[in-house]
Amino acid sequence: MRRPVTRSRSKALEESRCNLCCREIVAMKPLTESNANGKKPKSRLRNVACTSLIPRDIFDAGIMKKWNSDDSDSDSESRQPPRKKMKVSKSSKGGKKQKDKEGKNKQGSEPSVFVDLPDEIWLKIFKFLLASGQYPTMHRLQLVCRRWYFLSRHCSLWRSVDLSCAGTRWIPYRDSSLEWLSKHRLHPLQKINLHGWHCLTSEGVEHLAKHCPKLRTVELAFCSNITRDAIFHLTTHCKDLSRLKLANTTSDVVCVYPMVHLAESTGLKLRSLDLSGNLLRGFNTVMNALCENCPNLQELDVGRCRGDLIHMDVETWQHSLPNLRLFSLSYSIFQTVQVPPPTRASPGWPKLHTLLLAMSSSGGTKVPPRIDDALLTRFLSNSSSLQRLDVRGCQEVSATNLLALTLPSIKSLELGVFSDAEDGGLEKLLDKYGPQLQEVNLSWTTYSQPAIRAAVRALVRAPSSRMRLLFLARTPLTTADVVEVVQSLPLLGRIELKDCPHLPPDWCKLFNSDCKMKRLHKLVRSYLRKERERETAEEAREGVEEEGGGREGEQNGVEEEGERNGVEEDGDGGGGDDS
Repeated sequence: MRRPVTRSRSKALEESRCNLCCREIVAMKPLTESNANGKKPKSRLRNVACTSLIPRDIFDAGIMKKWNSDDSDSDSESRQPPRKKMKVSKSSKGGKKQKDKEGKNKQGSEPSVFVDLPDEIWLKIFKFLLASGQYPTMHRLQLVCRRWYFLSRHCSLWRSVDLSCAGTRWIPYRDSSLEWLSKHRLHPLQKINLHGWHCLTSEGVEHLAKHCPKLRTVELAFCSNITRDAIFHLTTHCKDLSRLKLANTTSDVVCVYPMVHLAESTGLKLRSLDLSGNLLRGFNTVMNALCENCPNLQELDVGRCRGDLIHMDVETWQHSLPNLRLFSLSYSIFQTVQVPPPTRASPGWPKLHTLLLAMSSSGGTKVPPRIDDALLTRFLSNSSSLQRLDVRGCQEVSATNLLALTLPSIKSLELGVFSDAEDGGLEKLLDKYGPQLQEVNLSWTTYSQPAIRAAVRALVRAPSSRMRLLFLARTPLTTADVVEVVQSLPLLGRIELKDCPHLPPDWCKLFNSDCKMKRLHKLVRSYLRKERERETAEEAREGVEEEGGGREGEQNGVEEEGERNGVEEDGDGGGGDDS
């Protein structure tokens, strides 16, 4: 049995205000009233709503009791219960004031701006809120009011959903969760991110493909429990599939048969394919299938793959995939490498903007592909739109060859061990492209200190530099070099100085945020202040030494003059004795 509400508590409820807008809350009488006859107190519903945020009828007790968060639309057809009139005591003096206050709220109060916003504005606001993720934001919005419940289910808000594992478990990452979402929320879905769903199986992908036939982009990276059946389900039900990411999945998913079936099923619609981080057997067969069936392919990532054989037939790839914009072969290791000579003229990739060819030797029987100046020239033939180039670890690539290439749009260079770096090739390369570069990576190189310092000074003296990212880990730079870099590059937002042997421990860090960059600028100011103090102390010491030397010279002169005078006096005295 509920505790009877006293008159003071009722008055406090009636005069309470909203915590969000500080406006008065329209309140009815308390839930229970004491009966003078001693009978059971009569229960009465109390309707509380803030007039500045949400209409009062949405919070009606009868409606809220029937409405729930399921996917049924029966609540829209339910009839609203009639509003109960508010009874005011005429005998009390406060009743008249309460009546005047309620009449003012009903007649004189203006409608709130937020309540009168059209649905289009609310949808735009919801889209801004979804920038950090689709779920659980939409799940929480639908619990606010009835209007937001229907707006949160609008198809425009469910076209792109990010359900990746970002360190927080909002929902269980298993097939049942994906099945419920695909049935009740994800029907108009076009793009989904399931990165890191380790418990996801091909059955869950089947439910997703059946209920979301409009899917175009699917990311299944690090889904290590799916099989090749997932590819068949996607290609069967999703006819508009154009982007598929299968990084770090299983060898059964990226083997020859499902990949050839994917290329034949998607055909001209396939735009992006990511197979990185897998055991990729039959790479040549997969590439031949892509060249024959997918001429509109724009992004192909086969980096960090382990395979058995690869034919670097660059000209065939360029003829068959003319629209390629991103090609990654970085850190791939194969059993044998065959680089056949060019059989026809290279058309190049005119639209290529990213080429990643970083290599590293793994030892054993497997060796990385052989990337030299001739092969790099074949890759970059007629690639005037190239913006990013990664040749780390390519020991047979020279800076002189890069100087001979025409790269007018280059913005990012990740450079490796050049054979002619000590002869000034690295300095000339950075001096040529310094004004347009925004990212340079020289980390973990084995160049000498003069070569590294010359290359960094070439970046510093570039006019109107646009440098934003600079990676200098494990380089023999001094503190004075870093100070010069920080002072000369005003747009620098990230710099890596880890494991630099000639820097203090406070400097050997990764400065990748505004707060950390402020810390670096503070270290630079402290260093400059200490340098000025040291120079002032040295100047003062030199002045004292010069002054002390002058005094010693004067004292020596006085002593010499006294000695001369003494000698003369001795001479005079001796002459008098003789006489």
